[in-house]
Amino acid sequence: MGSVKEEERIVIQDMEALYLGNLATVEFDLRLPREGKYGSKISWTSGDSRFLRDDGTVNRPKYGIGTRTVPLRATFRYGGCSKEKVYNVTILEEENRIRVSRIYPIRLKVDVGKPFYLPAVAVVETAEGEIISHAVDWEPGEEYTMDEPGPIMVKGVLKDTANSGKHRGLGGSRAGSGNDGHNSCRAWLSRCRGGAEGRNRL
Repeated sequence: MGSVKEEERIVIQDMEALYLGNLATVEFDLRLPREGKYGSKISWTSGDSRFLRDDGTVNRPKYGIGTRTVPLRATFRYGGCSKEKVYNVTILEEENRIRVSRIYPIRLKVDVGKPFYLPAVAVVETAEGEIISHAVDWEPGEEYTMDEPGPIMVKGVLKDTANSGKHRGLGGSRAGSGNDGHNSCRAWLSRCRGGAEGRNRL
């Protein structure tokens, strides 16, 4: 059995030598060693087993929950010496797997020349038949001014869906032009006294 100082030296060396990789953007299981390079025994305790288990298994948060930072405590032991070190593991949320089959019409009545805000979400139907609201990125931004009598079409895309990147089709134009797609969204604008029509078929 080594001296107390020697045991502590070995523990400290193992703590300094251990590298778990980039813990700021974790998507996959972690490899958690049970023994250090210099002989220390290592045990692991997760601060939140919903997202990270003691054995390093990662369960990414569902889309919409957001990323989670989980404290992971390592206990290094050699002889009679024991020390702890906490690693902060940031686990990325899952990608959005929603597949959109239909975007419902967006109809707006607005005053010509007065700024207004386009809706932050659109109502969509998923491939599974669910009706949900989903965030939209509008080509001109959320704030918009209708400079002339309509109808005017403003286009955008749904954020972060499984359809992303396939049919972006952004742009603003007169009603009747443009490119439809499973990820593109249209808002049709007209003067308040004239009513508004909308078509968002895919």
